[in-house]
Amino acid sequence: MGDPRIEAAWKRFQHRLDTALPHEVTQELRDLFVPDHVIEELLRRHDVETTRIASLREPLAIGRENTLPWYTGPRADDKNWPAFEGILRSGLGEDAAIKIDEASTRVVAMLDHPATPTFRSRGLVVGHVQSGKTSNFTGVVCKAADRGYRMFIVLSGIHNSLRRQTQARLIRDVVDRNRPLWHQITSTEHDFVPPPNAQSFLASKDQRLLLVVKKNAFVLRKLRDWLEQAQEQLGNCPTLIIDDEADQATLATRKINPLIRDVITRLPKSCYVGYTATPFANLLSDPMDHEDFYPRDFILSLPRGVDYQGPETLFGRHPLDGEDPAEVPGGLDMIRSVPDDELDDLRPKKLSGSAGFKPTVTASLRRATLWFWLATAVRHSRGHQDQHSSMLVHAHSDTRVHDSYKAPLTMLRDEVSAGLMAGDAALVEELRLIWAEESTRVGPEGGGPPPTPDGRTTPPPGAVVRPATRK
Repeated sequence: MGDPRIEAAWKRFQHRLDTALPHEVTQELRDLFVPDHVIEELLRRHDVETTRIASLREPLAIGRENTLPWYTGPRADDKNWPAFEGILRSGLGEDAAIKIDEASTRVVAMLDHPATPTFRSRGLVVGHVQSGKTSNFTGVVCKAADRGYRMFIVLSGIHNSLRRQTQARLIRDVVDRNRPLWHQITSTEHDFVPPPNAQSFLASKDQRLLLVVKKNAFVLRKLRDWLEQAQEQLGNCPTLIIDDEADQATLATRKINPLIRDVITRLPKSCYVGYTATPFANLLSDPMDHEDFYPRDFILSLPRGVDYQGPETLFGRHPLDGEDPAEVPGGLDMIRSVPDDELDDLRPKKLSGSAGFKPTVTASLRRATLWFWLATAVRHSRGHQDQHSSMLVHAHSDTRVHDSYKAPLTMLRDEVSAGLMAGDAALVEELRLIWAEESTRVGPEGGGPPPTPDGRTTPPPGAVVRPATRK
């Protein structure tokens, strides 16, 4: 155990750092005649913690090299992060929770200290598709709220469905865990509606404000004008702006781009952090334009999850300089081509034919659908009944063509279901052959053939794997 007086001083030092910059706290201690050896020990600990965060191997990060480190990580007496961490541990497990903890800590360390007199910084977090970006920025919101950021504006796409989904998730994972600490200005039912008396909302320091806002010109104008009413109060309201899908609408749009800029210019203390899996447009924006969204302050790349399957999994890639070609992923045998002579049966020849198009269940579509049902049946037999399983048939950009597939696929489902109930020998043999061929081309974890429901690695002669059917 260390000196209890030093331990108590360290806790007080950390809490004071929530509302003042490190050099200001140090000067306060000297003004109070705190012994030099105590101050030196506190600064040493602060340096150790900030260095530990800066040296994390993941996520990879660049930027902020000349900025004074301030964030020392979450503390035991925090409110928002420990509550969310509990959700992560129960839902994703210990290892996943630790990864999200470290990655979100790294992002928060890149933010400006909320006590900085003024700041308008720009950052970018790059993550893979479906690789935990939402969990990361939820963790960042929690940790920033625990350290003095007061307003959180989440720009959530251009569609109502995504905005509602994001709002509901933040309510569940953040707001509901600490109701007295939060005030929702938006809700699952309503996008931003300006509350009366913006000054009173923004003057209170006891609550954190949450706004989940669509990237819509009408909504953003209302938000801009509402903020304009409270310029005096905004000087004491450190704001974190999370731009979910930052490559969508934010850049190079005649209406949305300038309106998001207008919102940010109303905020004297704001840090904009874009999240995207496709950062190319963000990185190609003008770095000399300080009002644009080039990530001039920092960029982080979130680690790829163990279960993530992206383009490399499907197609492989060429070796980079210095890589051993034998160690470069070559892609799994998962791609099946649609024969040219089936195309006219699967999509209209011209865009004008979309309205009345009626697709045919071709041989390749039938085989793909049967394989999906077989795979789903095997997952059910292995106890995965409650896990998501879906198949997308995407033959055209027109949603009317998407809808036209409902009738023939429903008919195919009913035909297969009836055939299985009747013990159709030809259908059973067709399913057996599809299973035997496909299951040997890609096995579990990209290795050998997967086991059949009874645990065998290859289907025994005459084996039948019955697909799950719904009535």
